Amino acid sequence: MAFLNPLTLWRRFLALPNESRAKTFGVALLVALVSAGAVTVASVALRPIQQENADRQRQERLAAILAAVPDLARIVGEAGADALETRLVDLATGTFVDVEAPTDFDARAAAADPLRSVALPSGADIAGIRRRASEAVVHLLTRDDRLVLLVLPVYGSGYQSTISAYLALEGDLVTVAALSVYDQGETPGLGARIEEAAWQALWPGTRIADETGAIRIAVVRDGATGPYEIDGITGATRTSAGISNMVRFWLGDWGYGPLLENLRSVLGVATPAEAPIAAADDVTPMPPVATPPEVAPHTPALALLAERHAAYGLACSSCHAAEIPAPGTTIAANLSTTICLDCHGTFAAVAARTAAVFPNPHASHLGDLACSSCHRAHQAPVDYCSQCHSFGFRVP
Repeated sequence: MAFLNPLTLWRRFLALPNESRAKTFGVALLVALVSAGAVTVASVALRPIQQENADRQRQERLAAILAAVPDLARIVGEAGADALETRLVDLATGTFVDVEAPTDFDARAAAADPLRSVALPSGADIAGIRRRASEAVVHLLTRDDRLVLLVLPVYGSGYQSTISAYLALEGDLVTVAALSVYDQGETPGLGARIEEAAWQALWPGTRIADETGAIRIAVVRDGATGPYEIDGITGATRTSAGISNMVRFWLGDWGYGPLLENLRSVLGVATPAEAPIAAADDVTPMPPVATPPEVAPHTPALALLAERHAAYGLACSSCHAAEIPAPGTTIAANLSTTICLDCHGTFAAVAARTAAVFPNPHASHLGDLACSSCHRAHQAPVDYCSQCHSFGFRVP
């Protein structure tokens, strides 16, 4: 059995001529195995260092936010380091969860765990994250029982990467104090400019909501014109839209909306309707979208528009006044857009309600399209724009 001896086999292999295909393949296989082993060992060995570097980078970005807010460094110095408090929040209720080490919470790992996260309905997932952890870590700075700053970790899909950032709100919970992007993989020289200090300097002072409480903040192209807008990055439309949708998602009902509402109540912070608005004379406030009493904001969205209309207490005859259509008949064959506009307003009014979406789906270069081009009351909706574009609209 000497021929099965590993040493003998190795000597026979080395004795093969260099032009031998068997020897060439064998050497290549050995190199591949050794390289794979080395990469695996290095990856495992370096993982703690990589995590430590990532944690340090997040802390540096948080420190940078604090340093960027005018007069905040002095306030923190006077109030002491303990004034900046880190808390874990139940996102569904907006209440704090008592844990010993909230900084150890890993939102991404929790989002990947079905037991610690929720699946987002397509109509609500404007950030493109699919699942959201049930809890999140936030940072609060208070002084004399008064909220000075609230720092919210946010993340969402950009053009070709997941963008992670800190969004800081001033004590009124309406005004942006700073935005700091700490992780992204967007196109260098274009979308990657979201990390540039010059672009992030456009955010402080921007308001997140109008006097009705409706979220209005948005990244826009062709220049910001109001207190809710930030200039988008030229040549980075998808990245700008990703940032806009990310921020709007996390400020809404599926993000930190319940927390913001609770903080306004507990800390006595003025609501958006009570807080003063600067330079808002040229802004037309839009009425808020009511929530059906039967459907809480944090429950999964109803599947079809007909079900949503029913949840608002509308009967079939509200739309089908003349005749209830036969089963299987499409909306386009029975309803004109006029019926939709009777309740939702003019085309211009509808476009104004989605002005913060980038680009605005109701301001089409094709003109005023029939509502049924996208919205189907008794069928799955259609993204009409996707025939030519890749905006990624989530149609209700």
